[in-house]
Amino acid sequence: MKKLSFALALACIFGLGLSLKAQSAANAAQPAPKQITTEEDSSFVPEISVELDWRTKYVSKGKIINPDHNIAIDVRLDLAGFYAEIWSPIDMTSQNNGYKPLKYAYHGSGYMNKRKFRAEEIDYSIGYAYKFDADTLGGFSPLTIDFNYTYYQYPRYREFGENRYFSHFHEVPLTLTVKLNDVLTAIKDKDDPVSLAVGGQWYYDIENYWWYGNFFADLGYDIDENLSVGIKNTWYWADRDYCGHGTNTLTCIELKPSISYKLTKEITIGAYVAGAYFASHKVRKDMRESESQHESTWWGGITFGFSF
Repeated sequence: MKKLSFALALACIFGLGLSLKAQSAANAAQPAPKQITTEEDSSFVPEISVELDWRTKYVSKGKIINPDHNIAIDVRLDLAGFYAEIWSPIDMTSQNNGYKPLKYAYHGSGYMNKRKFRAEEIDYSIGYAYKFDADTLGGFSPLTIDFNYTYYQYPRYREFGENRYFSHFHEVPLTLTVKLNDVLTAIKDKDDPVSLAVGGQWYYDIENYWWYGNFFADLGYDIDENLSVGIKNTWYWADRDYCGHGTNTLTCIELKPSISYKLTKEITIGAYVAGAYFASHKVRKDMRESESQHESTWWGGITFGFSF
């Protein structure tokens, strides 16, 4: 009886060992469960950028706003395609200050503040930019559509009428920009340093009821991972209210070569020269009759940018 009990116990132990061995083999044959990982969506991480632009003149679409050097400050917040931005040029020389007779003042009228280092313009913008993948256009180029609302304020500017200055002048435009970020995407290698962006912009002032549009091409070349050069060509087309005469016309052609260098991932410095020429004969005639404008003009600048 003892021998029988011992034999049964031994059989049970042996059977348990075989069972554990078979279970271990079965577990080894099954694939390991996949690790579930979560990636943070970078589009919902806010980005703040600040740029300082010292330039020899303030020129807008060929028109000289301030003929002396000034500093433009730009602060922008981006989050998930939405953005808010404030841009302002600072008068460094009291050029636009109302000292001289009104007919000699720039921007068509006089600025009443007689102190330097004051903002002669403040632009408040909000907008949304959506970037499509290159696959959307069959690999041709990434496409960006940007809709923007801006309030242009000129805090020191007064129009002149009835022998007195009155009211602040301001503009309230809606702007739509469509841009192909690199039309060379489909034909160049991935590491090719050349890029060509093209696009157009339509601008309508809902306060003063005039509009202009522009078409641009921006050619860039990356010399290395930090140093790049480029040249941008912009053609402006405007209506009669903006031009000041009775036809819609090509008003101005602008050319802007530039160079930039990344000191760090967050800091970039750059320099540029730019020239503008009024293509329309009627607009050139208006410029020749002006005390403050020219048929063509040149200026340059140095930029410092910081983003985080």
